[in-house]
Amino acid sequence: MGLNDTRDYGEGTSAIKRASLTVTDISRSSKKNFARNALIKPDSNLITKLLADEQDERYRYLIRNGTLHFVEQDSWTLYVELKQIPGVMIIYRRP
Repeated sequence: MGLNDTRDYGEGTSAIKRASLTVTDISRSSKKNFARNALIKPDSNLITKLLADEQDERYRYLIRNGTLHFVEQDSWTLYVELKQIPGVMIIYRRP
């Protein structure tokens, strides 16, 4: 089995095709949900409100110690980047 392998893998190939259809369906539904759940840029008033309303320590930690890029308007989901993990966007949904 190498780069020139031309065997038919049968079910494996079908499984890959089925998986790609599923990914496509998910991305279509994500676009619809994205339109409903608009991302907003946080300002100081919003951050103060989130810290006052939220009791979850992990949520509060991310707000206090991370770079808050966006907040989902409907669910208050956070899009945060931590200094300890640069270049990685953390998406944290309220419990």
